[in-house]
Amino acid sequence: NTALQIFSGNPFIPATLQARMTTLNVASFNLGLVAKSWGTIDIDSRYSAWDGALGLQGKFGDGWSWDVHYQQGRTSFDLDYVNQLSLERVHRAVDAAVAPNGTVVCQSALANPAAYGDCVPLNPFGPGAPSQAALDYIHTGSQPWNLNIMRQRSAGANINGQPFSSWAGPVAIGAGVEYRKLEGEIRSDSVSNTVPNYTAIRGLPAAYVNRVGGWSTSNVLPTSGEYDVKEAYLETLVPLAKDLAFAQSLDLNAAVRYTDYSQSGSVETWKVGLTWRPFDDLLLRGTRSHDIRAPGIGDLYTRDSQGPNSLVIDRVLPNAPSVSVPIIISGNPALKPEKADTTTFGLTYQPGWLQGFGASLDYYNIEIRDTLAAAGAQDTIDRCAQGQQQYCDNLLRSGTTLLAIRQRTMNLSQAKTRGMDLDFSYRMQLGAANTSLRLIGTRLLEQSTTVPSVAASVYSDRLGDMSLGYPKWQVTAIANAEIGPMNFNLHVRYIGDGKFNTTYLPGDIDPAFAKVGSVTTFDLGARYRLESFSGKPEIYANVTNLFDRRPPLIPSSALVGGQTNVALYDTIGRFFVAGARIQF
Repeated sequence: NTALQIFSGNPFIPATLQARMTTLNVASFNLGLVAKSWGTIDIDSRYSAWDGALGLQGKFGDGWSWDVHYQQGRTSFDLDYVNQLSLERVHRAVDAAVAPNGTVVCQSALANPAAYGDCVPLNPFGPGAPSQAALDYIHTGSQPWNLNIMRQRSAGANINGQPFSSWAGPVAIGAGVEYRKLEGEIRSDSVSNTVPNYTAIRGLPAAYVNRVGGWSTSNVLPTSGEYDVKEAYLETLVPLAKDLAFAQSLDLNAAVRYTDYSQSGSVETWKVGLTWRPFDDLLLRGTRSHDIRAPGIGDLYTRDSQGPNSLVIDRVLPNAPSVSVPIIISGNPALKPEKADTTTFGLTYQPGWLQGFGASLDYYNIEIRDTLAAAGAQDTIDRCAQGQQQYCDNLLRSGTTLLAIRQRTMNLSQAKTRGMDLDFSYRMQLGAANTSLRLIGTRLLEQSTTVPSVAASVYSDRLGDMSLGYPKWQVTAIANAEIGPMNFNLHVRYIGDGKFNTTYLPGDIDPAFAKVGSVTTFDLGARYRLESFSGKPEIYANVTNLFDRRPPLIPSSALVGGQTNVALYDTIGRFFVAGARIQF
């Protein structure tokens, strides 16, 4: 992730390059590379979980029922890394020199043979250049691991019934209480938790100085924390009308919930909705709710760890130059739950005059406040300069000297999304074939974030931003035909076009890459039932991405996942699956 500093006199430097360095009196240069021939880092993962629950339920009176329960569970996720790179050994090995006896050795071995005489010099120039002994050296030793453990205990009691009826039908009521305690813990290897010994290494990147973690990736720090939640709720379903000229049925549903978090206090959530069937074929619905999402244990209790340095301008001080400062990543126990207001309207239409046809349309509008996010280094400084104290608290100083910037999750901004979901289906008989067609789609109308500041709120509309995966249209069409024992199906997936990044201004990016085109992929499948055999055997074959449609190029600095949005597009290509099923 960080360039290697190569010093003049390194015997692995190509002769023409060394001659140029000598002529220009260049002492060193930075070498950036993706070292594929050094070997891939593999991960062995083990997942285990157990859960036990005990409950009682019963009835009393006229139509009342109750239940109580206790539950306890534990989940663990264990990761072992194989073939990891030791940062200390990599930087020792690439800093090669020629010993007085003419052999190629590590510079640190020349400085201290007793401590570093086992160092094996590594040639970083070109694929396959390092010796096997050098590769064994940088991979040798203990390997990193981390164990993630989550525990939960919960207990609750519920009661529901129909205490009375109105002229439109029985009124239903439900109520309950619940208690939950969640505990999280991460354990990891000692190298991930200590500052490596970089003594006698020349050209060590400034980002590594005093930084905890000795592996090239995944220096996971131990973390632990817990919180408990107490909840109580009440909900009801009230018929308002039935068998009238304007309403075959009209029902009100409502709910309220009180939640108390041990680390952030109490919050109330609620929902109210109406369902209205004016006649047999049509159902209308609408809901308004106030919702929350609580921060996780990682958001709250992640232990401080030092990340790479960031180049920033200290705008808090007048005429301050740009400086390189380390980033400290940490949790934030002061986080509050995110709060959202959600409005939905929808309808379902199943006409009697067209048997087999159904349509569903839904509109949603979600507005979230106090969204959980982390501010960037420069943004933290700029907002502190504007007078926002919560950002100033994340600047670590000694006098006027900026020592580090704390980057932690905060309740920062507001977010909004609006859109339409649609679902059309039609079943029909075509000769001997039972066929069905279905069209499922989403039309995104808005995807935006508003970040408050002292001067004014900064609004960012990310609708159509393909780097984040917000296309305006996503549609899937499904066709299915069944002819006796044979079945054929076709899936067509469409992802609409958009901009590479909606925040870019003209000139920020090559126009050839500013727009990302639409992508359509096809999946084809078939299966055949051997009806004359026992066990109902069935053979099948599927082809995913039939025409091998490649994902669009979306520039990214990430080395993992490829230069596209891996969450949105297919990155495998044409893929075949064939098999057989039989019941015993």
